[in-house]
Amino acid sequence: MKPASARQENFPRRISAQEEGPKGAKTPLAEEVARQALNYAGITTEMWAAELAPNKFGEFLEPRTIQKWRSGEVKIPEERCIEINFKAKEIISRQVQAIDSLINLWILQTYGPRARAS
Repeated sequence: MKPASARQENFPRRISAQEEGPKGAKTPLAEEVARQALNYAGITTEMWAAELAPNKFGEFLEPRTIQKWRSGEVKIPEERCIEINFKAKEIISRQVQAIDSLINLWILQTYGPRARAS
């Protein structure tokens, strides 16, 4: 049997509450994930502006604000991090479902209704 330290190597490293950011600063994990979601190639700045809820004054986000968040120029507020992370998951799931439907349609048209994936 392997020693405990050797068994641990098979598992991904544990993510701490905060990750090391640029210049030694700590970036909260939620903000880092939100920044990665904002920079996801399949979602444009304009899409984000339309998807995210208006602020407390009923004003929609400006694309420039989202660009500043994407670049790290401005810190993303925590409530927006949460919203961005959930919206990204929703948007990406919709995109995957759309692609899955297209693939299924292609299989049906190409091989007929009795086709099975191997």
